[in-house]
Amino acid sequence: MDIKTKKYVSLSIINSLDTQEESVGLTSNELQQRKFAKDDWAKFTLMEEICWRQKSRALWLKEGDRNTKFFHRMANLHRKFNHFSFVVVDGIRYEVLQDMKSTIHDCYKSLFTEPGP
Repeated sequence: MDIKTKKYVSLSIINSLDTQEESVGLTSNELQQRKFAKDDWAKFTLMEEICWRQKSRALWLKEGDRNTKFFHRMANLHRKFNHFSFVVVDGIRYEVLQDMKSTIHDCYKSLFTEPGP
């Protein structure tokens, strides 16, 4: 049985036990069974997410290494989001690069400096 099927089986168990709880209630065994089904569903969802992430990386490796239009578009897109145009510190907005640099430097300097001797 694949991950997707296991996920749907867990979800159907959860739904049926939820419906039963609304009508007549659940025994302690059924509560425990629902807890296990929820844990399984979370585990299978995470596994499915990891699987899709790995597939996307495989596509990136396949398409990205060939110096294609796709590769350059993705690289430019990453560069576009890899910067910031302003910084807000203590409610004051800094947009000039030199002001942003000095403000960030001062902020971290104050964080890592101990007061007094």
